[in-house]
Parts: sequence; C-alpha cells; structure tokens
Amino acid sequence: MHSKQCLHICRAVEVAPTDGSILAQYAKFAWEHRGNALLAGTMYERAIACSPEDCFILGAYAGFLWASDQPQSPTDFEPDNPIQAI
Repeated sequence: MHSKQCLHICRAVEVAPTDGSILAQYAKFAWEHRGNALLAGTMYERAIACSPEDCFILGAYAGFLWASDQPQSPTDFEPDNPIQAI
C-alpha cells in the first residue's frame, strides 16, 4: 500500500513541483511512513517556499518539528537553551 501511495505522491510532485500542498503531502508521507526526517524537513521547507501563507502547510510543518525535535529523555534537555527553558 505504501509503495503505491508513494508512487502517486511522487508523480504529483513531478507534475506540479511548485504546489505547496503536494510537497507537504510528500513530506508527511516521508515522515510518517518512511521515518525520513531529513527528506520530510526538506520537502516541508520547499512547500513553505512555494506557499508561504498557507496555514495548513505551516501547521503541518510545525507539527513535524514538534514531533521530530522533542527531547527523548530528561537528560536531552538543555537548560542553557533559552527556547527550551520556556
């Protein structure tokens, strides 16, 4: 099933490489089904560059960042980082 879904998304990206929604769908697939954070991050950044005011893409990217960047244990927490200290 995933390979068929990947094929459809890849074809859509080939047809419309500047469609932010399609790029975001590919990013979501790369993260949720392949576990490829590097590819997902790259695709989300491309999606945002193509559709910078699309709140759905921005929200999906924020969710991805939240899910992929969270400290995994209390020892991963960096108290000197002002953003994490909030």
